[in-house]
Amino acid sequence: MRDCRLVTLLLIVVSAAAIFFAGCGKDKAVETNNLPTGTLTVARDSVDPGDVDTVTANYTDADGDSLTYSWTSQSGRLFDTTSATVIWNAPNRRGAYWIAVRIFDGTDSLTDTTRVKVGSYEEPSTNHYVTVGVCDNCHIENNPSIVAGWRETGHADAFNSLYNVGQGTNEACLECHTTGWDTSVNNGGYDEYRFTSLEGVQCETCHKLGFLHQVTAATADTSQSCINSVCHADRRIGFNPDQSRWTGGDTALTRLMPHSDSWLDSAMTMTIASSPCSTCHNDEHYNHYAQWDSTSHSVTTTSAIGDPNIGCGPVCHTAWGYLDDLHESSQTPDQYPLRPFEYPDSLDPVSVPISCLACHDPHYNKYDGQLREPVGFLCASCHNAEQQDAVGDTVVHISGNMLAGEGGYEYAGYTYTTSAHTSQTRYTKCSACHVSKETGAGTYGYANNTPHTFGAALTNCATCHVGITSFNLNSVQDSVQTLLDSLGTIITAYADSAGTTNYDQAKFNYDFVKYDGSKGVHNPDYTFQLLNTTLENYPE
Repeated sequence: MRDCRLVTLLLIVVSAAAIFFAGCGKDKAVETNNLPTGTLTVARDSVDPGDVDTVTANYTDADGDSLTYSWTSQSGRLFDTTSATVIWNAPNRRGAYWIAVRIFDGTDSLTDTTRVKVGSYEEPSTNHYVTVGVCDNCHIENNPSIVAGWRETGHADAFNSLYNVGQGTNEACLECHTTGWDTSVNNGGYDEYRFTSLEGVQCETCHKLGFLHQVTAATADTSQSCINSVCHADRRIGFNPDQSRWTGGDTALTRLMPHSDSWLDSAMTMTIASSPCSTCHNDEHYNHYAQWDSTSHSVTTTSAIGDPNIGCGPVCHTAWGYLDDLHESSQTPDQYPLRPFEYPDSLDPVSVPISCLACHDPHYNKYDGQLREPVGFLCASCHNAEQQDAVGDTVVHISGNMLAGEGGYEYAGYTYTTSAHTSQTRYTKCSACHVSKETGAGTYGYANNTPHTFGAALTNCATCHVGITSFNLNSVQDSVQTLLDSLGTIITAYADSAGTTNYDQAKFNYDFVKYDGSKGVHNPDYTFQLLNTTLENYPE
């Protein structure tokens, strides 16, 4: 019996010791992973078209981890793409082509890049274009990545759209269908070198030269410093710097893109304004910019923002406010740019109005026309009565509610119905009448534009209302105006009653119809019902 007790006691002691030491193990520091270090070696930095070159990744790992390699190139053909040394068969066109390798140590990875000249190509003496392939080395964090999304857009296909109609050499068109066309400077653009790598409207067309996107190791000693800066502050949302390839310090990345002392000198252009679009979308067959500039969308920042009587705010009156709202509400928030609060106003003012890029996404072709939301909901997201909390509030831009047949003050005891326009435009909504494609001759016989004045077009109405010659079909607008004038006269006469329930109800419906602006066209049934029931009930 004594031996059994002794054995039991020993077991208890051993178990306690195991638990004690296991607990102590939790206090041990987690070891950090050291990224591989090294350089790329090119057998020849200049080869003839079609010639063969080799590039070797001379990398070691301080932790003793085994390294794996994945090679890519801007053009040409690669062999042995998973070994430390790759064989590159150069393309048949002169130029400077990048060759990149991603090195993975089992935990983290980094990318190193080199360039090889082909033929008689000489690097431009001024700053030059690096092409979208270089951007794709780093900008892969979204799903799909920004570059992968861009490849599905009209900008990526801009050159092919010319080539396919026999205009691939038409210099009047190439300026807006390629990257870097500028005859006033030797910047390595398409006007100097007809490289396939410069075809299409690429990143640098809007974001300026990638060669300028440079920073010193002193200002980017860690990936966290990049994220804390105004350059990459948006990566704070859902971004893990420990898994980033922005490794900073003396690494391949900072040698590839050494930072300058002033990040502002190298920051890519990231404006949300319409000005970059105006360069090309403002000519004889794509006259979008001038049309947009003639609308109230271009001056939304000068009206209503912050007015406590209206309740409008930056969400529907500034481009950044709208995009911030989309970022918060979207299931794919990474696809909507987020404006860091400390982002220099000199680069992109907060007060940018509802610009081209507020509605259109340059990086993703998610919806028709590269819209950020489905065409049926884009306009209605702002043209609605959400800013009116109750009867008595000031009514503004409520056209979406009028079209849907909702939002007005509905008196008890009446049945309010909606017109056929509501169901007929269930998916297209505003765009069914306010957006249309107009075809014109133009110099080259292409469509003139898709009007961005957003005025309703009778041609759209004619699909159902055959032979229509006026929006005042069956004198609907005249009848609505007569009822509206009658109600307006009564409201003016009883202005001293402002603030009472009955007055506020009547005034709300008067404003609802008035500021809809269509005089019944959006929803004749609902419009007449609101006006008639109000006139029947006010004054009592």
